[in-house]
Amino acid sequence: MREWTSRPSDTVLIVDDHLDTLECLAEIVSERGLRPLLATNGRQALELLGRLNGPCLILLDLFMPVMDGFQFLRALERYESSGDYPVVVMTASNSVTPIHSSVVARLNRPFRLEDVHWVLDHLDPSSRAPPLTGSAPPPQLDLW
Repeated sequence: MREWTSRPSDTVLIVDDHLDTLECLAEIVSERGLRPLLATNGRQALELLGRLNGPCLILLDLFMPVMDGFQFLRALERYESSGDYPVVVMTASNSVTPIHSSVVARLNRPFRLEDVHWVLDHLDPSSRAPPLTGSAPPPQLDLW
């Protein structure tokens, strides 16, 4: 499990161009006492990251208009503390491999609510859960 170098925030940045997915994930994040921050493309996500004070978990769709997830990850490199932004890519493509040092996992679509809960419990730097104890990753999640 990665060690985070900065104080984690309680924010989860959700980047997806499908509004139903954004709403569903925002509800799950809110129910867990975390603050969802929503973006419909990579450019919006970068603007929002510029306003944050501290690292946050990023749930990132890879295929979006305006700025896709791949472009977002390349742009993320310019942040000094980009390693403090753990990214979970959300995709239906099984051919996606580790594409950036900030990517810690791939959440395969379609995913279940339980999969998202596991990600929030184990991969969010603000999580209070013991690191990777108690349960194995769900089958829809590939850890890198």
